[in-house]
Amino acid sequence: MKIKVEKWIIDDEISYKILEIKKCCNKLTNSKSISVNSGCDYYSEFDDECGDFTVKLVREVEEPIPWEQDAETRFYYENIKYCPFCGERITIEIVNTIDKTEEYDKLDSELEELWQKCYDTDSKKDDKELKCKITELSNKLNNMLINDDFEREDEKL
Repeated sequence: MKIKVEKWIIDDEISYKILEIKKCCNKLTNSKSISVNSGCDYYSEFDDECGDFTVKLVREVEEPIPWEQDAETRFYYENIKYCPFCGERITIEIVNTIDKTEEYDKLDSELEELWQKCYDTDSKKDDKELKCKITELSNKLNNMLINDDFEREDEKL
């Protein structure tokens, strides 16, 4: 499997956007136990690769909380370099690094202006329209900060 990604830098935050995937098999990209992400999970066993965009096996564990009756879900991540289904090597290539700080700051300023207009209006209609724009812009800002993951077949339906 070959994955080409773009590295986005926004201030001190880094996110990766998938540009192209040459699949080895559909089982890998459709598996809910496999994800692509960067950074280091607190419970990660592989601290040497923290911050890299890698393919990871995700293990979800329900662990009891001693002082409560509930359990807490924890996720453990293990980097994998080969497809567990067909055995093909997984390679990730960063084809471009882009500083998106200026674009992010501009959108963030627009969001602040929309909120101010929303606070200042007495019109229910204007308030509703402004809140729709705020939601749309907030989603765009959040998407800039998160990493792309595999698009699963069941999510397309």
